[in-house]
Amino acid sequence: MGLDAQADEGELGWKTFVLVQGYGCRTRDLAAVLGRPEEEIRQVRNQARASAAAQRRPLGFSALFEAWHGRPPADEEWPRPAFVKGRGAYEWQQPELTLIATLVGQISVPAIAAALSARLREVTGDPSATRSASSVQNVLGSIGLQAADVIGGVTVRDAGAAVGATTRIQQALRKGHLTGRKVGQRLVIAREDLEAFQEQLEVPPEGYVALSSLREPMGIRSGKLAEFARMGYIPSAVQVRVNGRQAGDAGLWFVSPGVAKQLLVDRQAGKPMPWAGRPQLSNLKASWKLFQERRHPESCETCCNLWGQGGAPLDFAGFAARYPGLAHGAKRHLTMKWTPGLTLDEAASRAGRSVSDVRTALRSGALVATLRDGQMFLSKSDVARWIARKCPLGDGRGSWIAIEEAVEQYGFSREEFKGFIERDEIESQIGMEGETLGRLYLARQQCVSLRDRIGYTEVHEAA
Repeated sequence: MGLDAQADEGELGWKTFVLVQGYGCRTRDLAAVLGRPEEEIRQVRNQARASAAAQRRPLGFSALFEAWHGRPPADEEWPRPAFVKGRGAYEWQQPELTLIATLVGQISVPAIAAALSARLREVTGDPSATRSASSVQNVLGSIGLQAADVIGGVTVRDAGAAVGATTRIQQALRKGHLTGRKVGQRLVIAREDLEAFQEQLEVPPEGYVALSSLREPMGIRSGKLAEFARMGYIPSAVQVRVNGRQAGDAGLWFVSPGVAKQLLVDRQAGKPMPWAGRPQLSNLKASWKLFQERRHPESCETCCNLWGQGGAPLDFAGFAARYPGLAHGAKRHLTMKWTPGLTLDEAASRAGRSVSDVRTALRSGALVATLRDGQMFLSKSDVARWIARKCPLGDGRGSWIAIEEAVEQYGFSREEFKGFIERDEIESQIGMEGETLGRLYLARQQCVSLRDRIGYTEVHEAA
């Protein structure tokens, strides 16, 4: 039972409370507890100043209120916070401390300071009252809380520790498999969402070996093994989203014990690996990017011949299926920056020869030109090779090759060469004297250009 019952007994009750319970306490706190003016509290204290009161530690407002009323004060029963001139700020009271404890971990420190400032202005009636972020940080430390504490969830770092890899959590957030909310500068994930995510993690087949564990014994430092497995080059490879390992959102690759042992044995013996000579995804992606950035116009005759009637691929899947089988020269053409080439004047200037010589080389097949918009252009590479051969005009024996030798050197059949001649894709002439009499000769450089442009088909490679 509190002492407020003594108030009905006259002045003795509250005055005794001031002198006994209120010794050393603030006048404003006693006035708020007893509902008396501060002047009356001072008068009672002045009248009894001569008496020797028992020395005791002063009580705060909450303790005084409970001693008088027999219960703790409600938030609305606290007095208006006092302004402390030495600090240049209002004092902190228990209702405000309780509020700050509920806000930490839910919103950022600046947001907490803004909420407390709004409340303080309402309680004090002072429009200039404010709580700074630094003062909130200091109070958090004094009551044993930290701004890094979060409520109702875990940070990305803690979630990463739970599943074995922070990168996996980050990837899951980017792909929408997990959601989070911002608390200051941190992203917080709900505990139930993290638990549901962990339940989705799998267990590899019994006895299977992590493919990454083979990297060091095989002397492979890059992450190519996972790429080879993803492209289907490693037998028995399976991808598992396991827990407790440093893996991405897609998981780790595992192989059967037999395949793992065979890979190590073949590697030590110097035998070719299953992925040897097969296209790699990273290289294909790089080539696809270059092809898109440097795509030649539809008028490019070389590109039309390379891709055939189906035309250029429209997506990466089509590109990955058709590009690896092309010859090196064809691949280089498709990914090089497009240019219409050199005009006859530019080619002559670069070679240090006359335009008449260039035209003679064109007529003899030593050079090949492309007609675009009524103007003839020569490729830079053809001109460079022509200059390297000391600019032959095509009238010498070295500029021509017998069709029998061309079939052997360039891999085209006689029928294919005759088709080129009929379509005016290659210059030809009949020998008129000596051992060349009656033999069919082809322009050597045009044979080279045709082979570079067309490449080798599977039939040619088999032959």
